Amino acid sequence: MVVSIYTGRIRAYDVMRMLQRDGNLTPLGDAIAAYGRIFKTLHILTYAVEEPYRRDIKGIRNLQESRHALAGKILHGRKGEVYHRYYKGMRTSSARSGWCSTASRCETPSTSIRPWSVCGRRAG
Repeated sequence: MVVSIYTGRIRAYDVMRMLQRDGNLTPLGDAIAAYGRIFKTLHILTYAVEEPYRRDIKGIRNLQESRHALAGKILHGRKGEVYHRYYKGMRTSSARSGWCSTASRCETPSTSIRPWSVCGRRAG
């Protein structure tokens, strides 16, 4: 089913219609749900027993948290204060992506991100 959706031979809407009717799962939907529970159970048991597996997952979580913290600094400034003048329409997603590129250009080896008032000036 996944390959058929990916290649475009069948629409995801049609697959969902096959897996449930009137809000209840069909026998095929039940089978797929049970199959998914097997892997979830194996993951939880492996996590409980194997220390290296837990360590790997912790490393991945720490990496994601640091990425979210960086995005928070770039998009929201320090403690929610943005050091940049507010222009009409700045809250659109295109403006946010512009902020990210501007902030990443303002990085220096010694400091992570400088206030927006400093970023406004170009480095020589």
